[in-house]
Amino acid sequence: MVLVRINERTLVQKIKRFVLGSEKPELLIRLSVMVGFLVWLYFAIWEVLIFLSIVLVNRLKDPKMITDTFNRIGTKYAFMHRWGLDTLNTLLLHSTIVLGFYVLSLAGLVLIYRKIKRGYILYLLGNGLSVLFTFIFLGQDYFVEQISLIDKIIFLVVILYFMVGLFFFKKKPLL
Repeated sequence: MVLVRINERTLVQKIKRFVLGSEKPELLIRLSVMVGFLVWLYFAIWEVLIFLSIVLVNRLKDPKMITDTFNRIGTKYAFMHRWGLDTLNTLLLHSTIVLGFYVLSLAGLVLIYRKIKRGYILYLLGNGLSVLFTFIFLGQDYFVEQISLIDKIIFLVVILYFMVGLFFFKKKPLL
């Protein structure tokens, strides 16, 4: 009698295996990805909260007051004149696009963990585009006044660190 080997995995185990792969990277790469993920999580949570606050504004007790507050900000930074959208739609569009850039950045982190050098490019591209898009779409004044100095420093340090990683972790070819 032959015993049949059953290799059943749950969906979570399959996803984990797909994302993390079968090979564990070096300690420095694991730590770098962990810190990069924490930074990614910090910025992604803020962006999701902004997105949800705009989408769910009509469910609040006094949505007109909140909308008027957003519109004052939009008037100060000339959102309506720049893109022809009201403030809420401008911020909603911005938030949606930046979340897309953060998904690209997360994909980069996964590839970095799997020791695929293209991950560095995706991570840097996702983070760099989110900063550049905010600067261009919402304007320089908004970027300078509304994005905290700590956030700018964190982004700069992470981008520089992973740029260095792009050139020093040459386990696999770039393309």
